Order: sequence, then C-alpha cells, then structure tokens
Amino acid sequence: MDKNKFNPIDKYSLLDSNQDSGFDRLVEIAARVCECSHATLSILDKNRFWIKSSFNFDREEISKEDSFCDISIDNPNEVFIIRDASKEKTTNRKIDYLRSNNINFYAGKSIVDPDGYSIGTLCVFDSEAKKLSASQQHILKQLSQEAMDKIISHKESLNLRQLNNNISDGKSRFQTLLNNTGDLVFLLDSDLNFMEFYGKGDDLFMEKGSFIGKNIEDINLDKKLSNQIKLAVKASKLYHSSIPVEYELNRNGLERWFNMNVNVIQREHHNTEILCVIREVTGRKKTEEKLKLINNLLEEAESLAKVGGWRYDVKKRELFWTPILKDIAGIGPEVQPTIDEALFFFKAGENRELMTEKMSESIKLNTSYTGEFEVITAQKKHLWALVNIKPEIVNGECIAVYGSFQDITEVKSTKEKLKQERERLNNIINATNLGTWEWNIQTGESLFNQRFVEMMGYTQNEIPLDNSFEVWNNATHPEDLKKSNQLLDEHFERRTDFYQMELRLKHKLGHWIWVLDKGKVISWTEDGQPEWMFGTHQDISDKKALEKELKQNVQQFKNIFELSPVGIIITDFSSGEFLDVNKAMLEMLGYSEREILGKNIWSITPENETTASDHKQIQKLKDLKKLGPIEKVLKTKSGDLITVDINGLIHFDKHGRRIVISTLQDVTEQKKIEKKLKTSKAEAIKASQAKSEFVANMSHEMRTPLNGVIGFSDLLMKTPLNEVQHQYMRTVFQSAHILLDLINDVLDFSKIESGKLQLDTTKTDLHSITEEVIDLTKYEAHKKGLELILIVNTNVPDYVWVDSVRLKQILMNLLNNAIKFTDQGSVTLRVSLKNKSNHLSNLTFSVEDTGVGIAKENQKKIFNAFIQEDTSVTKKYGGTGLGLAISDKILNMMNSKLRLKSKTGQGSKFYFEVSLQSEYDLNQKNTSDTDLKHVLVISSIFEYFETIKNNLKAFKLKTHYAKDLKTASQKMNEFSPQIIFINQEHSITDSYQLVSKLKTHIKSKNTRFVLISKSNSSEYYENEDFIKHFDQLLTKPVKKSNLLKLILKTEKNENEVVADEINTTPVEETEGLKFLIAEDNLINMELIKSYLKNIYSSVNIFEAEDGLKAFKLFKKYSPDMVFSDIQMPNMNGYELAESIRKEKTGKTVPIIAITAGTVKGTKEKCIESGMNDYISKPILQESIKNIISKYAQDINKNPGKSLPEREPSKVIDKNETGDFKKSHLMNMIGHNEQFFNELIKLADETLTQALVDLEELENETEFKKLAHKIKGTALNLGASTLSDYALKIEKLKLSSKKELDCQKTRFKAEIKKLIDSLQVLR
Repeated sequence: MDKNKFNPIDKYSLLDSNQDSGFDRLVEIAARVCECSHATLSILDKNRFWIKSSFNFDREEISKEDSFCDISIDNPNEVFIIRDASKEKTTNRKIDYLRSNNINFYAGKSIVDPDGYSIGTLCVFDSEAKKLSASQQHILKQLSQEAMDKIISHKESLNLRQLNNNISDGKSRFQTLLNNTGDLVFLLDSDLNFMEFYGKGDDLFMEKGSFIGKNIEDINLDKKLSNQIKLAVKASKLYHSSIPVEYELNRNGLERWFNMNVNVIQREHHNTEILCVIREVTGRKKTEEKLKLINNLLEEAESLAKVGGWRYDVKKRELFWTPILKDIAGIGPEVQPTIDEALFFFKAGENRELMTEKMSESIKLNTSYTGEFEVITAQKKHLWALVNIKPEIVNGECIAVYGSFQDITEVKSTKEKLKQERERLNNIINATNLGTWEWNIQTGESLFNQRFVEMMGYTQNEIPLDNSFEVWNNATHPEDLKKSNQLLDEHFERRTDFYQMELRLKHKLGHWIWVLDKGKVISWTEDGQPEWMFGTHQDISDKKALEKELKQNVQQFKNIFELSPVGIIITDFSSGEFLDVNKAMLEMLGYSEREILGKNIWSITPENETTASDHKQIQKLKDLKKLGPIEKVLKTKSGDLITVDINGLIHFDKHGRRIVISTLQDVTEQKKIEKKLKTSKAEAIKASQAKSEFVANMSHEMRTPLNGVIGFSDLLMKTPLNEVQHQYMRTVFQSAHILLDLINDVLDFSKIESGKLQLDTTKTDLHSITEEVIDLTKYEAHKKGLELILIVNTNVPDYVWVDSVRLKQILMNLLNNAIKFTDQGSVTLRVSLKNKSNHLSNLTFSVEDTGVGIAKENQKKIFNAFIQEDTSVTKKYGGTGLGLAISDKILNMMNSKLRLKSKTGQGSKFYFEVSLQSEYDLNQKNTSDTDLKHVLVISSIFEYFETIKNNLKAFKLKTHYAKDLKTASQKMNEFSPQIIFINQEHSITDSYQLVSKLKTHIKSKNTRFVLISKSNSSEYYENEDFIKHFDQLLTKPVKKSNLLKLILKTEKNENEVVADEINTTPVEETEGLKFLIAEDNLINMELIKSYLKNIYSSVNIFEAEDGLKAFKLFKKYSPDMVFSDIQMPNMNGYELAESIRKEKTGKTVPIIAITAGTVKGTKEKCIESGMNDYISKPILQESIKNIISKYAQDINKNPGKSLPEREPSKVIDKNETGDFKKSHLMNMIGHNEQFFNELIKLADETLTQALVDLEELENETEFKKLAHKIKGTALNLGASTLSDYALKIEKLKLSSKKELDCQKTRFKAEIKKLIDSLQVLR
C-alpha cells in the first residue's frame, strides 16, 4: 500500500480521538449478531491499526504485521474470514498472533469512505472455530457502512462545532463569512431583507443577485419554509443561539435535503443581522434513513436474541433500561428501576454479590467484565443472563457504566443438553470401541480419535490425532488402498449413499490388522464438490479370524458329516423332509441317497406318521431350539426295527429357512444289553433285600436265647462256685456279651442297608449323655492304665434334640475303638460349639487318642463295612469291622459324616460336626455364690486343667494351671488357692510327697487338697497317710456333676470320695412286695422270677402268659409293680397298660415294658399307652434292680398291705424227653439240673397246649401269633427245625383256607416230633 492511502485518515480526524459510546455500541452489536466473544473497529495508521472501539478486547493498537486487517482492506468488497486458525497449514506472523491470543476464528470487513478509500476495518473474532451465515455476513457489511457514516457524521460534527464556535466568539462578519464559504450563506437584516449571499449558487432557484434587497416574503419560497425561518429568527433572538431548520426541496423530480442554521447576531448600535447558513444534507439524510433501517434491524435482532441495553449515570445515579431489557425482567415499559432495584433482580447470594462487585470495579478501576448470572424476574421466573459491563470514560474519569443484558436461558439449556448429548455420544462411541475420523476433503486436514492410534499399537505422542490423511494412506495395505480410493470416488460422485470397506492396516509390531472403514460426506461446496466427511473404523481382526476359523469348521463339518460313524441328517423343520443324509445314516437304514431324499422323517417310523409324543418333541424343539437325547424306533428299508438315540438342534440356512441338524446313533444292541442288565440288577436287589431281611430277622431272633444265656449265667455267678467254675462262668458271661455286641452291630448294619433304621429325635441332656458314655468306658480305660478325659466347652448348650440312643452308640464306638487301640497315654472326648444361629447349634464331637494311629493309605477303607486297617488287627483286637461304618451311616442320616486325622505311632482323632436344635437351661441354679477365688490344678496332662476350668466357669473364680511343683510354687506366690487339685499320675506315694512339699508353703494354710484318682474305692479313707495329706478324693474321669458336688463342700478335711459307685443306694428290703409278670415266653418268665427272688428274700410273684390274664390278676391282687412283654396273645402290652391305668388302683403303679429291640417309636408308644419305662433284652439282674430302685418310692406307698397267697402252680406229669442232646441244653442253662427239669416240664406243657390251640384256630392272624410263640420256645430249647418252620409260617401269605389247613397239618407234625424228642431225653 503506497503512502497516498493514508491521506484520507487525516481528513476524518479519528486517530487517537476520545471514546465514543456510539461506536462502542455498534461494535458490540457486531459481536452479538455474529455470535462472537470479541469485536473491534480499527483505523489504519502508518505502521499500526489503532483500535477506535472494542468489545471484550482491551488492546489499544495492533501492529500491521500482526493484523489481518490489511488483508481485509485489500479486499474491500468482501468479508475476509479465517474459520479455524488451528488448522491453517501456512505459518506466518499473523497466524501465530491469532494462536498466541487463543483466537481461532476471524472475520473482517473494510470500512470504505465515499471516495473509495479503505480507512479501517470492522472485525469479529472468537476462540472457537465458526462459520458465518450469509445473513450474518450481510449485516457485518451493513455495520461497516454504518461505521463509515458515523465517521462522516463525526467529521461533520467537528466542522459544525468549529463553525459555531467561530460565530459565537463575535468575530467580524467578514471573518465569519469566510469561515463559512464552503456552504450557502445568507445575511438578512432585522426586517428579513436579503443583504448578502456567499457560496455557490448551484442550489438556488434563481440568480443569487436577484435575492439582494428583497424580503423573504417576496421571493418564491415554500410557505412552510418561510414560516420556519421566521420562527427560527424569533427563537434565536429568544435563546441567543443558532436554530437549525431542516427542509426538503424537489427540483426536476430530484429530492434534496438541506439544513439551515439561523443565528440572530446583535451588532453595535443595536443593529441586528440574521445569518443563515445552508448546507445540503441529502447524503446525511439517506445515511440516517439507512441507519434507522439498520437500527430497526438491530432492534429486531436484539429482540430475537433477547439482548437488552442499559446505562447507569454515576454522577446522577440514574439507571436507564431499554424496552427489551424491561421485557426480559418482566416489568412495564413505563417503569425505570433504580440501581438498587435492578440489583434485586439478581439472585441473592453469589450472583448479586458478584454483580455489585463488578459494577464497583468498573466504576473505580475502569475495567470491563462479561459474565453469566442467574436472575429472577418480577414474575419469579428464573433466567440465565449474559451481562456485559463497560465503563464510559471522559477525561480519565468514569462518568457512566453501560452494557448489554442477554437472556441466554435457552442457550444455556441447549448447551447443557448438547454437553450431555456429546458426553452420551462419546460414551456410546467409547463403549462400542469404535474409532472416529473427520476429513476435510478439500484441504486434506483430518482428525482422528484416540482409538485409531491404539488400534495400530501406537500412542498419541507417536501419532498425533490432528494429522494428515497421509498417515492413514501410508498405513493401509497397497491392495486395499487402491480399492478404497475407488469406493471413495464412487461416493464422491454420489453413486453410493455411504462409503464402506474392510481393509488392512500395518500394526506397530509389523503385522496387519483388519479394520472396517465406514464414512459419509456430510457437507458439499457451492460447486458440488465434497467438503467434510465423517466416519468410523472398527477393529475386526477377531471377526476375520473367526470367519477363517468358520470356513475351516465348515470344511471340518463336511468331513465329519461324510466320515462320521454316527448317522447325521439335515431335515426341514416344517415338513420333516430329508435335505441331506450322510453315509452312516444310509447304511443304517439300507436306503440309497436317491431313495431317501424327498422322504420325510416320519415315513421311516413304524407308525408312518407323527404321533402325540412326536408333537410334544417338535414343540420342545421349537421352544428350546434343541432336541434330545430321545429314543425313537425307526424302520429300515428291509422292514427291521432299530432303536436310535436322537440329538438335534435348529439352524437357519443361508435363505433364512429353519432346518434341523440331528445325529442318530443305533443303540439297538445297547438296549438289549441294558434290558438284560436291568433284569440282573432287579434280581440282585431282590437277593440283597432278602439277605438283609434274613440277617435282620436272624439277629433279632438270636437276641432272645442270648438273653437267657446272659441272664442265667449272671444268676449262676451269684451262687456258690469254686474258683474254676466261677472263671468258666465269667468267660461264658463275657463271651455272651461280646456275641450280643456283634449281633447288635449286624442288626444295625442290616437295618441301615435295608433302609429300616429311623432316627428317634427327642430332647436330650447333652451333659448327662456324655458323662454316661464316659462311665460305660472308664473301666476298660483304667484297666489299661489310660487317662480317660471328658471336656465339654462352657458355651455348649445343655439340651439338644437328637436320637440319644444313636448318639450314644456313635460315641461308644469311637471311645471303645480308641481304648482298644491305645496301650498308653490318654483318650479324650471333647464337645465344642462351632457356631450358633437362632436355636440351631453346630456342635463338634471328637475322640482323640495317643494310640497306634492309622496309616494314610488305610484311612479311607476303615469306614467300609467288615473292613479293619489290616488282617492282623482282627486277630489281635477282634471285632466285626462294622462299628465305624455304622457310625458313619448314622451320621449321614443326621446330615453329617465321620472324619479322621491320624499319624502312625502318634494317635488318631475321630470327629464329626452336627447341627442340632438346642436349648440352654435358663432355670439352672446359680452356683456362683461361693467364697472361692482361686483354684489350682497340678497335672502334666493339660486336659485335666481344661475340663476343670470349663466345668467351673459358672463360679466367679479363677482356675490356674501348673505342670509341676516348681510352677505350682510360683503360682502360690502370686495368690492363695482355696483348692489345689493334684492329678495322680504315678503311685499314691508320689502324690503324698508332692502334697507334703506344698503344705510347707506359707500360703497353703487354708487350702483344700483334692486327689484326682483312678481308684473309685473308699479304701483311701481307711488309710492314715491319705487323711494326713488329702482332704477330698475326685475319681476319674472328671465329670461336671461330681466336680460341682465337691466344690460346694465348704468344710475342710471333710474327707469325701466323689464317685457314682460309692453313692449308689441299694434297693430297700421291703417285705410283702407283689410283682406281676406278663410274658408269653416261659424262659423269660423264669429268668425274671429268678432275678426278683435274688433281689428280695421274700416276694410275691404273679405269672400271666397273656395280657388278658395279666389284667385279671392285676384287678384281683393289685401288685406293686408290673413287668409286661409287648407282643402277647389276647391283649398286648400296650392294651394291658391302658386297661390298668383305667383302674382306680392302677393310676400310679409302675409298669415296665420288656422288649427285644430298640425299634423307633417303641419308647414313645410305651409312655403313650401309660407305661413308666422299659428295659431291653438281654435282661440282667442289675437292670431289674436299677429299675426297681428308680421307682422304689411308688412301690413303697402302701407298705402295710397284707400279703396275699401266691397262686398255686399247675402240676405237670414228668415224662421222658428226647430228640436233641441233653448236653446242648445243659450248656445253655449252666448245667443246672433242677432248672433243666423245670424247662422240660414248661416246654412240654407249652407245646401240648399249642396242639390244642392249633386245632381251634381258624384264621391266618391267629395261626401266625401261635407260630411266633412256639418259635421262642423252640429257640430257647435249641430246637432249630421247629423254630425255622415257625419263622417260615410268620412270613407266609396264605391265600385260601385249604392252604391254611395244609400248613396247620405240617406244623402239628413238627410240634409232635419235638414232644416225642423231649420224652426220649427224660
């Protein structure tokens, strides 16, 4: 640009001029209309652009080298635009300036004066890339013209001001005229006559010389104009100022506007002259009209954009609001709020405080501010407003603050929604793991997201996201790139709706990845060329690998289809028609491929159609998309029937048709084999059940004679015998018990195997049952010198609901095994609470020993039936090997199992966990009221301390442990124990020596010394040494009940043995007691009679062979106690008890049931029928003695009753007996000749009566009852032939009277045969 281009700038006197609010408002409007954050109006100087006015831009000037304004000036007719400076490839100072000021968008329009010179620019810019619409560009052009008009007005205003100043200074007329020669000037006298005329006469209607001397009324002026001049003269005189008159003249159809300034000048000598200066303002009027139009457009834009204006006069404290602002605030047009009222519209809190602060800063510091505020309208409506604050500075002083107020509620809401949508879109894109790209096809610029570089194994540092499309081209496989370009060209030519291609990209590691590339042109240039294109790329390497694998699988399927030995068919789902059949299927059916294709699946079935079952399978296939395995019978071509196993699934072929792919395996031979196996299995199960029933019945029947062996051998040992005889009888007694244990094990195992064993769950005292099993096993343990210890943790509940008999059986098995396989050391039974939930307690029972242990390889097999660790164990220890198996199976019924931890040579631990309903004894007597504070336990075996501590938990005392004398002495130094327990581990002398040393301790004065001894005898109390050293004796194993009794003895030297055996109370000898025995087995009758006679020296016994007779005897003699069998003729034991209870004398008499087994429900049924208790066979004298002692109080209620005479026994003639050896029977009864004779007599009587009864009975039930009775008699006599036949009768099902009579005849013959044998023996 040459120097002449700067001349017009001086003409307008704008450089470094003062701030003008008019220009500021115009600049702000430009920013608002173009939706930009900044705008400036710059004037071109030699080396700079001076900023006349700005919006949100605080700089005063920009160097020409940095500004784009000179480019705008070089293109005066267009709006020069930079859409996105960040994407400009060219780098120069101007671009760098924009980027350094965070400006990405720039638009500028040159300001051109009427002579065509560009004197400056009106420009807008923003930090974000933008695109101006055509309407926005048009308004920007109009605003640049408006700026030029304002510049012209500015210049004219300066000239006019200068002219008026010259006139008002009273300069001479001539000088005044000279200063105004540029316009038309008239000089009138006071009478309005023309005196002089200056200026060009081109605009006059006549020659200017013709004006001189004429009055204004004499020339041809518009009447209206003439009156305006007259009025202006009067006004000038009145106000002593220049009065403007604006008028319009038409000449030759041309409309022209003029402005006349009328000024009355008072001369000397009171002469008055009127100076009229006329200037044509046609151009200005046109500009004003344009400006008015622009203002109207701006007002409309303000209304549409909801932009209001305001100004606050600082000195006057007056606030002005535009109508738009009032409308936004919801107040009437007549209202003009005060500054305080205006601030009240801003939401209280941060918003109002910030607005007040920024207003104050603008006034005091002359700063500008733009920000968003939340406001509340007069109608309480919440809005968001963008408020602009600018100071108006005059002479360095802020005289006012002005700005704009824009309602941006919708914009902010839209931005927020847009932000959410963008976030949602980004989340969706991220979730889909897609890469995205944008491509300006015309410029080549592109933008990728992070997924693109990640896809190829790079980072953003290695490949920037805003890169050239060359990166993509270089990474694409050459073959794919060529095809991709072809597809892009087709899309650019609008032959395809979108572009899509699968191509390969080079990975950072060197291999190729497959990518699905999609895109679409979203904008086109004005000449129809593609501009912007957006798209995605997706890594489909896995998909391509799957496709490759699928092709391989398809080939494999074809190979399998043809080569498979299993039949494979493909059928149509709807019709069942064969679509394809493999070779194996053809061979299976005997058809050729040509024959089978076209048939349907139902045509090769025996039914030749779909059955109801087929319809169900078809529906299942439809619902589940798969079928089978199902069996189906098919008919081959030859007519043979084959069974096939079918599996199938639904598939869709390439046409979308549903087909079924099925496999068919010929299982005809397999089904034949299965049928044979099923038959064999049924026979095996039947045989096993028969075996189990036989074992169970035999074991049960063996208990009855065994009861006699145990009972009478027990009686015989209580008679005078020499030492050898007593040893023999002891051996018989022990052997019988061992045999009974074995029978019980076999019986239990057979019950479990046959599923007949049931649990009888009742409320059980857990402490009592554990102490009971310890008592039952302590003798064997102490005999071997073992320590037997019971530990029940303190948190274990008092009661549990369990089958107490079976729990006791399990614990006895474990304890007996532990004692059996332990030669030295200890056996410990421990009960602990693992956890508790509501009323359920998870308890752990364990038995731990220090015995031989079990090898790891044998630990599993010992739980199997009839198996021990090795064969040498059976030889050394004996046993059936059933104990652990039975225990484990019973635990299985309790939802538990037996577990084992063991090491060879170190011992074993058998344990189980069981969850049981439980209850604590809340009514337990409070035992904590004792003066004891400290108790000391001295033992090398820690478990004794543990059990004593647990059992004393209820007391408020501390239990301490010492393993030797030294530790005990140290403990006694710390406290004074009231009781010291000393475990006898060796000889009693060692214990005496230990106590002697302890008694020398200063704190042993008031201490009780208690010996924990294996002996349960009271012989210690006859020993002076014991009395000298110990105060009390506690026998092992330590039980809670015994320990509490001892603790509660408060007197020292009371010398009491705490043991069950010493505290047992003998049966009180009572004369005249009456016992009723109801028992249909005469051997058991004699046994109980013998026991009662041994227990009492004088006793009355009443005998009854059936329940009805027993009831008659009870009513007649009112016995003190009744022993009753359960199964008896005429009236069973339950019915007898119920009948007795109905009698006045039978309300409280003890009734004891006698049963041969422990069948589930027996005890409950006994109690329910009115019985008090029951005893199981074999019956021992001790059992009878204990049960009598238990109910002694009830027996002795009426001791003064007279003794009735005993009912006389029947006299039976003695006859000779035979058939079996006398020695066999004598061995069974202990070689008691007298008792042998009694048995023979009773047997003869029983069998003879049986023959009579046999003739009279007429039905099956009575026949079986008689057989049961005879069976017991025969077993006790050892007559196996008769007992076996009686058992057979019990199991028979007689279908007719003829069969009943036949069996009666045979049974009668067997009985007579035994009676004849008895005569031979005699």
